[in-house]
Amino acid sequence: MRDLSVDTLQGGCLIEAVFSGYSNDIIADPLVYSASLNSFADFEQRLSFTEESPFVEAHRRRSIAFERNRYNRCLSGNRKKVALQEGLSQSTVRDSFTRWARLKADKSGFIFTQVLGIDEISLKKRHKHYALVISDIERKCILAVLPIREKQALEEWLMQLTENQRKVIRFVSVDMWRPYHQAARKILPHANIVVDRFHVMKQLNDRVTQLRRRIQTKGNEEIQAVLKGSRWLVVGNRSGLSTKEAIHLQKIVDVCPEIRHLYLLKEEFRQIFERIHDRERAWRFLRCWKQKVGDTGNKSLMKFLKTLENFWDEIMNYFLERITNGFVEGLNGAIRAIIRRAFGYRNFQDFRFRVFAELGFPTNPR
Repeated sequence: MRDLSVDTLQGGCLIEAVFSGYSNDIIADPLVYSASLNSFADFEQRLSFTEESPFVEAHRRRSIAFERNRYNRCLSGNRKKVALQEGLSQSTVRDSFTRWARLKADKSGFIFTQVLGIDEISLKKRHKHYALVISDIERKCILAVLPIREKQALEEWLMQLTENQRKVIRFVSVDMWRPYHQAARKILPHANIVVDRFHVMKQLNDRVTQLRRRIQTKGNEEIQAVLKGSRWLVVGNRSGLSTKEAIHLQKIVDVCPEIRHLYLLKEEFRQIFERIHDRERAWRFLRCWKQKVGDTGNKSLMKFLKTLENFWDEIMNYFLERITNGFVEGLNGAIRAIIRRAFGYRNFQDFRFRVFAELGFPTNPR
């Protein structure tokens, strides 16, 4: 460690500047500089004052660039390693990281978003501990991580937005949990609520899987043999199958006419969402599809039709601009990775700041 002290007299003022840094890195890396505020004393007026340096915040010993560098190193590694490298305590590095992560979290509150994504995530397996994740689907960043997933928590967060922030929200993409729909309609009556198409498709796939299991259980040996290990073949996209899987699927539909009919209905439903970009055309195609399903008289599929009717308007809103919750589901995966790397979090604020640091609005906190 090397300290460099300079005393000069300029314009009747005594100027004292103190710099310290790692001797091996002073020239190679300017980020290691640590500077105190320049202190001035005017002997004629007997006044003293402090200069505000643009590269050092008030009451901070390290430059902004140095602290940003430490923050980025914590992002790419871990705080314990950074603390060992700098010869500091882990609590000091933690406080520095938290301070900058909080700045990034605070900036997210001033973003104007047009497409809001709402979803929940389990913070711990086999425990009923969930967090509510709110994101900007257009900018692809986190806006809020709330410690509870209740309807009231969402309403309170929406209400703390400014009136102009609420007005610019055009779409709210959610799953099929009604309380979130109710909160969005109450606070954002002008916005279009969109039920994510992948949640709708999952509902249909679950019904198809139930029917496939029933057919496999009651079928003869040939049917049971051909249906063994066929779960993902029947509910997956045909375009994603390998040659071997496509041959297996062909055997299934040849041996089981009932499975063939279910599979064709499922694929027709998926193709409507894949290929049609107009709400009115989609409305006509889906009404026709519902008629086909109704003609089967299948009880499991009739339950899906009831779900479709309950969320009809929200599902139709998908075809306005094809808004999906795919990015939000990806965020959930990234958040789970954060939890795994840390082996869980005991402090929710630490967890929240880490999420904002990695997945918040893509800009420097300063």
